Amino acid sequence: MSFIDGPGCRISIFLQGCNMKCIYCHNPETQNTCFSCKECINVCKVGAITFEDTIKYDKNKCVNCDECINVCKKFASPKVTYYDTNELFNYVNKYKNLIDGITFSGGECSIYSDFIIEFADIVHEKTSLSVFVDTNGNINEKDTENLIDHVDGFMFDLKAFNEDTHLKVTGIENNIVLKNINKCAKTNKLYEIRTVLIENINDDWDVFSKEVEYIKNLNEYTKFKLIPFRKYGVKGELSNFRDYPKEKYMKYYEKAKEVLKERMLNPII
Repeated sequence: MSFIDGPGCRISIFLQGCNMKCIYCHNPETQNTCFSCKECINVCKVGAITFEDTIKYDKNKCVNCDECINVCKKFASPKVTYYDTNELFNYVNKYKNLIDGITFSGGECSIYSDFIIEFADIVHEKTSLSVFVDTNGNINEKDTENLIDHVDGFMFDLKAFNEDTHLKVTGIENNIVLKNINKCAKTNKLYEIRTVLIENINDDWDVFSKEVEYIKNLNEYTKFKLIPFRKYGVKGELSNFRDYPKEKYMKYYEKAKEVLKERMLNPII
């Protein structure tokens, strides 16, 4: 259950695998699918992980100690559950009277665009729930257009507005991301853009000011969420990096609030 992944109360579904390698990833265990290296088997004290041609995970035995995730050096996880679209719908449908919708996240959920589209069609046929996509924006043009036709809303992570900084932070340039944001902005489905501020990496004041003006000019409704970097859950390059200073964060937040007014979501402090 989530109140921060789109409008209302939602079920958030995390899909495995990503097409970016962000240096500050807060869900690093979702970056790759399991390589069946077997290292996790030895640290599982309850026998929830076994190997039968590939890694097998028994969620009924699991005690959620996360030792298997902690030992994985490949930014993956054995703790995944496989669903077809009907199976996933049957799971979600049990909670339909308690939620307003479903949001796909990850990892990068758009690499499973066909699955999301098929699932969204079932949801729309059988319920009044909405289906949102929480994405890094690295989506090919055809998938973007198909998703626009079938889902109800998009939430974009804009990792950095400057192209060189985006390359440093994610491993790819941001031209595709901005193109997809612009495309969604022409619909009524661009619900939210958010940026994580990392001190002295993507917080150049002039670039940030341009980003805020860019968001303002996209349309009259898209919300903006500004998030201070925190190291919890981060692996790799920024695992010991300092958290973003509260006072400095508020300076950026107030700047964005001045421009975007009611479209600016509450500060995270």
